[in-house]
Amino acid sequence: NGGRSFWVFYGQYAMMQSLFGLGGRGIYRSDYDRYQTYRTQRRPYYGPNQGYGTNGTITRQTRPSFFARRQARETAKRVRFRQKVQRRVGRSRSSMRSRGFGYGK
Repeated sequence: NGGRSFWVFYGQYAMMQSLFGLGGRGIYRSDYDRYQTYRTQRRPYYGPNQGYGTNGTITRQTRPSFFARRQARETAKRVRFRQKVQRRVGRSRSSMRSRGFGYGK
């Protein structure tokens, strides 16, 4: 196909099969087409059904401690952001009152 030798194709096939943990399933043309689409769009490809990557189902199953740490870090970020917003909103309300813009007037 396109002048490529069998061994070039076989090497790429074996690499993709190993990377994406397909085991005995094999790689279908649709798998390769999807990979190429992601690649041309400069987007990360996490295997069939997006199983790999930070939030992938395979990552959750095979590396539960990694996933738990990642989730805890994301939750902490959201909490810090919420607290920051609440502090800023609280300051703006108190400064509005001190300037005579009290509520309920």
